Amino acid sequence: MIPDRIISPFGAYVITSGGNHIKITSEACKGGARIIQYRDKNSERHEMLRVAEEIRAITKEYDVLFIVNDFIDIALLSEADGVHLGQDDIPPLRAREITPDNFIIGISTHSLLQAVEAENRGADYIGIGPVFSTPTKKTYKPIGLSTVKEVLIRVNIPVESRKHRRVSRDRNQERSYGTGIPAKYSGKSQKG
Repeated sequence: MIPDRIISPFGAYVITSGGNHIKITSEACKGGARIIQYRDKNSERHEMLRVAEEIRAITKEYDVLFIVNDFIDIALLSEADGVHLGQDDIPPLRAREITPDNFIIGISTHSLLQAVEAENRGADYIGIGPVFSTPTKKTYKPIGLSTVKEVLIRVNIPVESRKHRRVSRDRNQERSYGTGIPAKYSGKSQKG
């Protein structure tokens, strides 16, 4: 069952990646973001939990969905709405064994085949991309808009298309902030 919360929140899906996660979250929520994904690949776990709890407080204040990238333990302890898993993380059906009902599970996909498989394996939504090249996904070739279009036709769960921008005033300190534009929201309430 696709949670209603993931079907209806039209607006930006903002991924914090680098920089001040709390400041990015606050500004994104003030600007109308509907989903925040906390993505931190470098911090110590106790620091990630502290930041995740602060992000949860901000997102609750603005009634914004909060997703934690990769770490189910951080997502659960911070009372996030869900987790976003990569291709090498635990499968969604196994994640459901340790998460509460109505917990949102998203999966990163990088091809049409991965998108279809993610839906079949129990994902509530998928992120498809990168659409264009990005410093945070150096190992993945950009998929282009034609693949996004194919995915939109084939899957029946919400799709978030990954676009990344480099934002910096100083060329020596480039940071990448991912912004996902919800490309499709399914009206279906049951997975087939």
